[in-house]
Amino acid sequence: MATESTVRLQDQPKGLKYLFFAELWERFSFYGLRALLVLYMSTELKFSDSKSYGVYAAYFTMVYLTTILGGVIADRLLGNRKSIVTGGVLITLGHISLAFSGISTAFFFVGLGFVIGGTGLFKANISTMVGQLYEPGDKRRDSGFTLFYIGINIGGLLAPLLCGFVGEVYGWHYGFGLAAIGMMAGLVTFVRGDAAFEDKGLPPRPAALSEKKFGMSKEVLVYGAAFCAIPVFTLLLMQYHIFEAALPVIGVCFLGYSGYLVFAHKGAERRDLITIFGLMFFQIAFFSIFEQAGSSVNLFTERNVDRDLFGYVIPTSLFQSLNSLFIILMGSVFAGLWTWLGRKNRDPSPAVKFALALMQAGLGFGALCIGVATAGDNGLTSMVWVVLAYFFHTTGELCIMPVGLSMVTRLSPSKILSTVMGLWFVSLAFSEFLAGVFAKISAVEVIDGAVDQAASLLVYGHAFWVGTKFAIAMAVILFLVSPWLPTRK
Repeated sequence: MATESTVRLQDQPKGLKYLFFAELWERFSFYGLRALLVLYMSTELKFSDSKSYGVYAAYFTMVYLTTILGGVIADRLLGNRKSIVTGGVLITLGHISLAFSGISTAFFFVGLGFVIGGTGLFKANISTMVGQLYEPGDKRRDSGFTLFYIGINIGGLLAPLLCGFVGEVYGWHYGFGLAAIGMMAGLVTFVRGDAAFEDKGLPPRPAALSEKKFGMSKEVLVYGAAFCAIPVFTLLLMQYHIFEAALPVIGVCFLGYSGYLVFAHKGAERRDLITIFGLMFFQIAFFSIFEQAGSSVNLFTERNVDRDLFGYVIPTSLFQSLNSLFIILMGSVFAGLWTWLGRKNRDPSPAVKFALALMQAGLGFGALCIGVATAGDNGLTSMVWVVLAYFFHTTGELCIMPVGLSMVTRLSPSKILSTVMGLWFVSLAFSEFLAGVFAKISAVEVIDGAVDQAASLLVYGHAFWVGTKFAIAMAVILFLVSPWLPTRK
């Protein structure tokens, strides 16, 4: 199967390699920030665990919420290409601001605000462009998305190793600065691929961009609105409690708009949208567990894991590279597996693959529970259990994320493809919020910069057991309802 997937990589549309490397560098910047964020807040800014988790959850929730705005803007005005470039510029400015956060926490929150706005324009639209490279019925689609996902995770592997290591050892601002360089590299790569994209990702009505409103073109107004949104995101991060209180209203709007799209379509398109939105619910459940990597699992590794390897203490942030390392090692295997099963007409439905992902999320947290139970009298457990947790969470991720992206591009009505992709990423916003709820279960009291390791072990053990039961229960439910969520090939 490895040989098959290598052939498929060589046979992918030529535009894929540019999207592959552009997303690789954008994810380098994204995961570089992810590796440092909670550690930076809890150690450098001296935020409590609860506040660190709250800001972290609000940041990632807004990152994914803004993808629906990015999708709508692309579908109705800018097109995917202009949206991606604009998003990349905002992300770069955000990381530059973060690099100066040592001067004032204002730079920290403003930088996060820029990254939120930029990712909203970038993330959903580049995934949509990958789907546009394939004609209907092209059997390379799932494998192509899995290979694209490998590119994402090469960036995710390099980010903790470079940004995390540099940030923890040499200074946080250097780590944030490296993330800015990564995003600039992604922008250059994307622009260089312009000819290879042919007619993909262009504005739906180019003439509409120059139409005047308030004395300015619509295109300039969109760019201005994007910059004006940054202070709003910044204030919501600084007052994350207000944002958390507003989320139920946002959730109702999300459900209402999803329902509107379903009833606005008929026949097969309506059934396909029901499947997409139904599986969004279970994606939320999976990533609420998976995203503990940057919060509760991160601080558990810092406080209760023996990180000594032959006399060298491994920096905590480097453990987050394990997820990407496993994806790089196994991604082509999964790509080949789906292709092989497809040729035999035995490829599981997306619903079954999602259920398998949830089961593996439960197994990963189960490994952490064993780690807590086998910890020594000093409150430290073996790093083996953390590695095993990342392994199971990675195999689960390979069953859900590339499969979900491929499904959305295959089933969504073409006129609202970027919008539905945006909604798909918006569902991740609610998983980030739920992840914050789970993380706060593991909040440990910090006194004078130190924690009681025996006490923290009990807190983490309880939190991980709750996550284990939740993930397995959701997997069982999805297995039972999967026959009612069919999809077209």
